[in-house]
Amino acid sequence: MPEFCFNCDYEEELQPKREPVTITVRGEAISATKEFYQCPNCEHTFSSSLGHDALDEAYREYRRRHGMLQPQPTYTIRINSN
Repeated sequence: MPEFCFNCDYEEELQPKREPVTITVRGEAISATKEFYQCPNCEHTFSSSLGHDALDEAYREYRRRHGMLQPQPTYTIRINSN
């Protein structure tokens, strides 16, 4: 699927890139993976439309480390308790 660079009007097949990032969640550094596209023509980076969210990944890891419930089990508990 061709993607479009709004910076230089380049339109070709682009490969998504992945890069490790560190996100601070409540004062704790959490490693996550950022997905994005980078234009080979002008090197401008822009968000991926793949649906991966590095911030969501970091918060899920924070909740796992601290024994907190993840969003899906919380939703299931709320639905089943009514």
